[in-house]
Amino acid sequence: MAYKNLNFLLLSSSSGKAFYNALPDDIKVELQEQPDHIHTLFQLHQQADVLSHYGKLL
Repeated sequence: MAYKNLNFLLLSSSSGKAFYNALPDDIKVELQEQPDHIHTLFQLHQQADVLSHYGKLL
């Protein structure tokens, strides 16, 4: 299901909220900087994965 943005996804999807809440705080901050780019749970997982791997490369 597609949502308007990350904030609506987190308000409407219990599994999305649970996944988000389990993320490290630094990843949450990064995701919240551009919430309009995340519309689905799949995109949330993808972005979190990218940010997680990117952080390990630095």
